[in-house]
Amino acid sequence: MENIIEYNSIIIMQKSISAVFIFIALVFAPAGSAHPAANEPGINVIKFRQVQDDLSDMAFVSIDRNSSGGEINLLENWAGKVVVVTGASAGIGEGIVKYLVRSGLTVVGLARRKAKLEEIEQSLANAKGKFYFIQTDVSQEDEVEKAFKWIRNNLGNVHALVNNVKTAVVGTILEVDNDALRTTFRTNVMGLIYCTKETVKIMREKKIEGTIINMNDVMGHRIYDMPSIPLNVYPATKYAVTALTEIFQNEMENANLNIRVTSLSPGLTTTSFGIPSGVFRHDKVELPYPRLEPENIAHIVGYILSLPQTVQVSEMTVRPLRKFLDGNN
Repeated sequence: MENIIEYNSIIIMQKSISAVFIFIALVFAPAGSAHPAANEPGINVIKFRQVQDDLSDMAFVSIDRNSSGGEINLLENWAGKVVVVTGASAGIGEGIVKYLVRSGLTVVGLARRKAKLEEIEQSLANAKGKFYFIQTDVSQEDEVEKAFKWIRNNLGNVHALVNNVKTAVVGTILEVDNDALRTTFRTNVMGLIYCTKETVKIMREKKIEGTIINMNDVMGHRIYDMPSIPLNVYPATKYAVTALTEIFQNEMENANLNIRVTSLSPGLTTTSFGIPSGVFRHDKVELPYPRLEPENIAHIVGYILSLPQTVQVSEMTVRPLRKFLDGNN
């Protein structure tokens, strides 16, 4: 696939042969760097035009900030819709929750740390959307079933699920306790399966055009040798997420369900695996590496949700501009 980046805009080109090329650019450009299409000051510009010829149908969407320098809301059409986010109490999950609620969505956060969920709830008291939380260990099937029963009874629908929760312990497979290895598999793999099945039950019953985003990892596509932070079975669980995403895509299509399934694979991100400083330590020397921030991933989740339901992003890999895990080190 040819990769083209156009600054401060998103271009989607769909050829009639059904090939879809998606060109993504950062929507985080500084205020004042307006796209040439922005001819009307003070108005959020989201322009759509179609050009047809004998060979293809092409759709162009340009996205800019408004005149006050604030970001536009890609998720206006999602206002009030219900999104479930697992692993919602910290890191990427917390970033996703805050972004979606401030964009006007209703978000249900699932996580184990109740106190942290309560802090997030307080921080979103004046947000456009609504935030609910359910203390849940997604590795426990009965807890997942209870959480989704509450969602069904109190909110009625689930329009999207972000399977974000993940866990890992540092150490080699030969050294780490087997219980810790089992917990990693139960959380990262079985937890994703439990939540997906409960979500699809509601979507199927309510005939919802849904979206499921599985938070994967670059380690779900390649094994990296990192002796200073051996992550044992964690990459194996993420390889499972890669496979499960494709399996679910096939199952949704075979069941004639209008449910999109995406694998989103971030590179090194602040707070990953309890390394808030974003550095790895090797032989007592701090080695700084470029990293993504949770808010970056949250914006990408918003972008995926904002696409037309006919567009399925099967896999998206996101890295810092200077790649640490690029295979060239």
